[in-house]
Amino acid sequence: MIAAVEKAMLARLAYAADRGAIPYRWPTLETYPEDWDQYFKNKGTLRTPAAWVVFGGFDKIEDSNDGPIATASFGLVVADTNLRDEEATRHGRTLANGTTMEPGSYRLMLDAAGLLAGQDLGLDMSELSLVEVAQVRSASQDALRRTSLWALRFTTRFTVPFLEIGEDAADFTAFHANWDIRPFGNVDADPGKPGVQLPADATADATDHVRFP
Repeated sequence: MIAAVEKAMLARLAYAADRGAIPYRWPTLETYPEDWDQYFKNKGTLRTPAAWVVFGGFDKIEDSNDGPIATASFGLVVADTNLRDEEATRHGRTLANGTTMEPGSYRLMLDAAGLLAGQDLGLDMSELSLVEVAQVRSASQDALRRTSLWALRFTTRFTVPFLEIGEDAADFTAFHANWDIRPFGNVDADPGKPGVQLPADATADATDHVRFP
């Protein structure tokens, strides 16, 4: 479900551009990078307008007969770049006929809010609620020069279904674990074979064995 929500949020932004609901396109629609330095090393220059989505965790969890009902948080960061000046980066530029030539980060933020808030994205979840908008202070990198970023936080609720184990599955009667403390990499029953061979009681720094009634 989490990955489906992320993809559906980005798909709705792309669909709005394809159908002309917004007068610009999104050259960058991706999940949020964990390492910006590596991101720019792989991507080079940033292509804007841009939007990244990321799962922010569960804010609240309630019990139900079908499984936990989670209030999930999703973040969307939008960005625009304009080399003319910082104001143009935020405000954009509109032609005399009213057509937006450069949207600006304010327009991106407001459009994203209008496109996503109140939508269930065709998924088995409640409608997205916009709960917070905040400016993102970017690191001092050449790739983000004259770039304005805004973060939108949405919440939604969905059920995390219980998982059942079939009757023909083996019973879980014992737990056996070998521990590599620190780790040192010495826990391996057969170092000559690829990968780590377990159990490796002889080389383990500690071993647990618990039997269940």
